[in-house]
Amino acid sequence: CLRHGVDELFSSSEDRQNSYNDSLTADGTATTAEEAMKRGGAAILRELTVIVQEYFPNTQIVFSIGNNDVVPDYYLNFLDTDSAEAVNDNAGSSAENFASSASSMSTNEESTGMLDLIYQALNADGYNTDSFANTLQTSVLKPTDQHTFLKGGYYYRSFHNGGLLILSLNTVIYSPFYESSSDDKIHDNSTNDNRPDNSDKMHDDDPRGQFTWLKIILSEARRNQSRAVIVGHISPSVGSFRHTQLWKTEYIQRYYEIVGQFNDVVMGQLFGHIHTDEFRLVDGADKRGMNDVVGNGGGGIVAVDTPILLGPSVTPLHGNDPSFRIVKYGHIISNGGNGDTQPSHNATIPSNRDGYYRLLDYDSYRCDIRDGNASWSKLYIFSEAYNDVISESFQKEG
Repeated sequence: CLRHGVDELFSSSEDRQNSYNDSLTADGTATTAEEAMKRGGAAILRELTVIVQEYFPNTQIVFSIGNNDVVPDYYLNFLDTDSAEAVNDNAGSSAENFASSASSMSTNEESTGMLDLIYQALNADGYNTDSFANTLQTSVLKPTDQHTFLKGGYYYRSFHNGGLLILSLNTVIYSPFYESSSDDKIHDNSTNDNRPDNSDKMHDDDPRGQFTWLKIILSEARRNQSRAVIVGHISPSVGSFRHTQLWKTEYIQRYYEIVGQFNDVVMGQLFGHIHTDEFRLVDGADKRGMNDVVGNGGGGIVAVDTPILLGPSVTPLHGNDPSFRIVKYGHIISNGGNGDTQPSHNATIPSNRDGYYRLLDYDSYRCDIRDGNASWSKLYIFSEAYNDVISESFQKEG
C-alpha cells in the first residue's frame, strides 16, 4: 500500500532514509526517495484511471484529491505564499477572473510539486505524459482546470448544458493533519505518530483561495439557475472512529457559512475518507447544540438543507467489506404550475424556471470477501432502508 510505505519511510531513521536515497536513481542521476514516491503515487493514479476508463468508456470521471493521493500523507507543497495571496486579491467576482488571475503564476513542476505530477498523470496531452506507461482514453484533468488545480487542487465540471455543476474540492488542506512543508513534521518513532506541529501555522482564513472560488462558482450557478454537487475526500464533520473533527474548526464554520447561503443551489455533498457507508445531517448549532462539537463554544455552524453522503471504500484496508455507492439524480419538473414535482429522466434538459436537478436516491453495494467467492451484491437502497424519513421525490424515484 502506497500510504503505509510512505509512512514507514518518513518515520524511519536518517540512516535508513539515506539508504533509500542512495538506492534510487533515474537516468544515472540520483534522486530522493520522496521524489520517487511522489512520481510513483502519480503513476498509480494514472493506472487506476486507465482501468476505470476501460470498463466505463463513456463515463466522465470527476477526481477529488485525498490525503493518500499525495506523498507524504497529508502533505502538499504549493506555489509561494505571495503569489497565492496575489491571486486572492485580484480574483474578482467571476470564475473567469479567478482563473485569469491564477494564470499569472508559474506552473512548472518545481513550483507546484505533487499537484503538477497529478495533473500530468490525469491529463492525456500533458507535457510529461510520455513518462507514464499507460495511455488515458480522455483527460480527467483538462487545460481549463490547470490554473485552479495547480493553485490549490480544485476545479469544477459542467453537465446538462450548464444545468448541473460538480465542484471538486481539495479537502486535505482543511485537515488538522495537513502540512505544507516537510520541516513541519514531527517524527516520534516511539509512537509512530507523525503529526505536523502546525498549531501556529497555516491558519489562513482561505487556504489557496478555495473558499473564495467556491462562493464565486455557486453565485454563478444561482444566476444561471443551475444546481451544484460538492464532492471531496474528507468531510466537514466528525469521524466515526475517533469521534474527532476531520476539518479544523475555522474551516468547518467557513464552509457551512458558504453552503448555507446557497441552500437553493447545492443539491448534494458527497465525501468519503472514513471507509464506511454513512451520512450526516447538518441542522445547525442553534438546534443541536453543535457549539461544543465545533469550536468549544466559540461559534457554531449554520443549518444546511442538504445532507452529507459519506461513501464507503473499495479497499478493505480497515477491515470493512469492499463497497461502493451509486447515487441517482434527476430533473424535477413542475406539474401544471401547482407546485407538484416529478422526476424527469431526460438528461439533456437544462435547468430552467420550470425545473431543477436534485438527488433522488442511492444504492449501496458490497463484496463479501469472507465467503471465499468475493461476490458482489446490493446491500440496501436508501429509499427502502429509510422509508420513514425520505421525501416524496425519493418515493417516486424508488
